[in-house]
Amino acid sequence: MASKPKKAEREKAEDEDADGESAQPKRKFPLPSRKVMIIAAAGFVVLAGGGAGAYFMFAGGKDGASAAIPSKPPAFVDVPEVLVNLSTVGADRTQYLKVKIVL
Repeated sequence: MASKPKKAEREKAEDEDADGESAQPKRKFPLPSRKVMIIAAAGFVVLAGGGAGAYFMFAGGKDGASAAIPSKPPAFVDVPEVLVNLSTVGADRTQYLKVKIVL
């Protein structure tokens, strides 16, 4: 089993890495992880889409185009009455359901 390098050797290795050309420059603040950046971007897209949708829905129809279309009167359709037997086998009392629907 290999032993751990001593403290002086570790510091010397770190100094060599910091002086070398392959060492990356240290940043003042760390970047967030990729997962956090994706979640933040998705949240921004949702908020921007909601804001644009609200703008076009509430502020986009003020040119009077919607008032020019005449509305049709409501139409009703009568459906004939339906009688349904609700009882099961062996029931003491027969139950029925009578329905009249207007669409």
